[in-house]
Amino acid sequence: MKNNLDDRSFSFGESIAAVKMNPSYFFQIEDMLILNRFSEIGKLPEYIWANGNIYKRFLEIFYLNTLISELTRVQKYILFILRLRYLRNITNMDYNQFIICELIKRLVVTIEPEKTDKPNILDYGIGSGISLDCMRHLKIDDQFKLVGTDICTDALKTSGEKGIKTFKWDLSDNIKSNCYDGIISSFVFDFNITLPEIKKLYRILKPGRRLVLNMYKKDIPNVERVKKNLITAGFDINCERLIVDNIGADVDHKYEKIIIAEKL
Repeated sequence: MKNNLDDRSFSFGESIAAVKMNPSYFFQIEDMLILNRFSEIGKLPEYIWANGNIYKRFLEIFYLNTLISELTRVQKYILFILRLRYLRNITNMDYNQFIICELIKRLVVTIEPEKTDKPNILDYGIGSGISLDCMRHLKIDDQFKLVGTDICTDALKTSGEKGIKTFKWDLSDNIKSNCYDGIISSFVFDFNITLPEIKKLYRILKPGRRLVLNMYKKDIPNVERVKKNLITAGFDINCERLIVDNIGADVDHKYEKIIIAEKL
C-alpha cells in the first residue's frame, strides 16, 4: 500500500528522543495509520500528529483519529484483519484469555449441561477462536457446543481451522429465533455495535439466557450508549467492574466493564 505521509505533515505528540522514526514506518489506509515496521521501533508515543489531525495509538500498530466506537464498517473490517494477522505481536494473550474466561464463567453459570444435546454457545466476534481455548482451560469444552460468527472472513477461517462451526454475521437473519443458550462477546462492543445488531442477538437468544460482554471502561459515553441499546432491545442488564492485575495489563486497561444482559 502506498505511503502518502511526508516529514512536513508528520510529528510526534511526546518526546521519544531515544527512538529514531520517520513516516516510512507507516502506511495509511481508510484514514488509519498502520505501522509496517513495528518490530524495529520499540515503545511508541500515545499520540502523533499527521495530516493535520491528532492520532491516538491503539493495539500497538494502529493510530486512529477517531474513537474505535466511531469507526466505519470498512475501517473495522481492515482493523480486524490486521489484528488477526499480528495477534500475538500486538496483544497481551494472557490478558485476553483471562477476560474471556471471566466472561464464560458468568455465561455458563445459568446453563445446565445436558446429557443428550449440548447447549449452544455463540461467540459474537469469534476472531481467532480464543474462546475455545478458554473453555478447554476451564474444562467445560465437552459440555457445550461453541459456534462462532464474525464479519471478517479471515476470522471465520482461522477459528474454523480449530474445529469451531462458524457462519458470517451477514447471514444472521437466517438464524432461527430463540436458538442459542448463551452468547459471549469479547473485545467487540467497544466498536460501533448498532441497535439493530443488538436486536438480532436478542432474537436468537433463548429466553432466560445471557449475553455476556466486556467493554473498555474509560470510554464512558460508548458504555452508556451500549447499555441503553441493550435495554431498548429488551435485555435486563447488570454491570460489574473487573479489576485486572498481575497479568501485564497496562494502566488504561486495568479495569474492564463486564455487562451481563439477560433476555427476559
